[in-house]
Amino acid sequence: MTKSSARERLAVAAFALFDERGYEQTTVEDITERAGLGRTTFFRYYRSKDDVIFPDHDRLLEQIAERLRTSSHSTALAAVSDAVRLVLLHYISEGDLARRRYALTSRVPALRDR
Repeated sequence: MTKSSARERLAVAAFALFDERGYEQTTVEDITERAGLGRTTFFRYYRSKDDVIFPDHDRLLEQIAERLRTSSHSTALAAVSDAVRLVLLHYISEGDLARRRYALTSRVPALRDR
């Protein structure tokens, strides 16, 4: 059995607490306590509580932007198709986490804009 990374443990702890207590009622301290890690470790991986929910958002957006930047007028449709494929493959690879994120963002209006 492989040991989960600290980043993964924090995400699992966060989503469990969001399910149990709600997003607004869960603090970074609650997350680190549940994960058995320190506050410093949390901020080594995430800038804020929101970043636990969207851990790879910025990286994914950069990949999409890069793919679109490399297209020309004649390859625009292929570039958009590739960008959509990047997003879908990302969500498939996340599995349950993507479904839980969707449920959470559906319940918490402040997260929908993100």
